[in-house]
Amino acid sequence: MADLYLGSAAAVLRSNFADRSVNMVYADPPYGNRQRWTGEAGTFEDDWTWSDAAAHGWARLRDHNSAGADLLAIVARSENARAYLGTIAGILIEVRRVLVPTGTLWLQFDDTMGAELRILGDVVFGPEHQIGAVIWHRSSGRATRSSFARVHDTIACFGRTRVARWRLDRIGYRDFVHGEPITGLRVDGFTDVRLNATAAERVGYPTQKPIALVSQFIRCATLPGDVVLDPTCGSGTTLVAAEQLSRRAVGIDISEDALSAARARLMCPEPTQPDLFGLAA
Repeated sequence: MADLYLGSAAAVLRSNFADRSVNMVYADPPYGNRQRWTGEAGTFEDDWTWSDAAAHGWARLRDHNSAGADLLAIVARSENARAYLGTIAGILIEVRRVLVPTGTLWLQFDDTMGAELRILGDVVFGPEHQIGAVIWHRSSGRATRSSFARVHDTIACFGRTRVARWRLDRIGYRDFVHGEPITGLRVDGFTDVRLNATAAERVGYPTQKPIALVSQFIRCATLPGDVVLDPTCGSGTTLVAAEQLSRRAVGIDISEDALSAARARLMCPEPTQPDLFGLAA
């Protein structure tokens, strides 16, 4: 059974996790789009105001990389953005601390704050440790007269140190890993795994991701027995995927609803393949 923690991710990591104790982090935090997300299994607010967590995150970021923090402050275009980025910065600073030298962070976002999160990842991990990104075609959509359809997310990969590329190369899962570590290994690719409206794995939690999507990245970055952490685990998709692949799963969320949904999923076996036609019981 996965280890589950209730609370603010940065605070939980700071209090409960030793340095260099996690092999991979898959983080799918709220995207900063100022929406209220509601589902049968839970609700969360993606609207951000200044808080102790945001202030602490900015302070930690400045201690870690003052020039990078100043750059990020310039592009943070609103109070909501500053509060959001400060909170996520506090999480990523702790994520970097708990990752083993060969560990990787896989950070998911859409285009709402995507540019800022890429900068934040560079500031925390160093631009030389940005390994690449995968595009996820998450849904179909229609363009309007005023905008294109918003149908994709990005999953960016950052290594804890330069030997993270070597580990990805040695694991040898080649769906998204290209090249070789000496001359320039990169994570790059496209995936269109979908979670349709009647899929058996749906639990009614908003923004739930497909198990098959996250499984691809866990296979890329870890081996059986490795520790996989999701610091904003929501309904537990990362944890289910990790356990199905015989990894040690750890999840954190500030929402009791989220952890209840995750706990229920972890207690019941789930299909390992997406339910393409909604026929599973």
